[in-house]
Amino acid sequence: MTSLEKDCDRLLQIVVVERDKVCQRPGCNNPATAGHHVFGRSAMGTRYVPDACLGLCVEDHDGWARTDRMYVLNVLCIKIGVKRFREIGEMSKKVCRFRAAEFREIRQQLRMMIKGVGVGR
Repeated sequence: MTSLEKDCDRLLQIVVVERDKVCQRPGCNNPATAGHHVFGRSAMGTRYVPDACLGLCVEDHDGWARTDRMYVLNVLCIKIGVKRFREIGEMSKKVCRFRAAEFREIRQQLRMMIKGVGVGR
């Protein structure tokens, strides 16, 4: 993994955690500390798409999200809507190989999202 990929992963986590603030598992009100890739990180088509992630607390990221996949998918579908959920589902099936220039563009987009959600203020 290149430093650009690591930077994009780190920035995505910031975007998701700052966006959601609290764990997205229904009934949990702990602070969100991790961005869970609902379709998996290996699905490069959605790896850097914040809408494909849920902000979760450590306990639910390590437990609930990994043991109750159908419920997690349902929570995401409700959160982003059926149309967007289907779009992301299709994106997740794509095999993508990013070049350095594409990672730089992703990094810039994530940085802009961070400014938009007010991280660091």
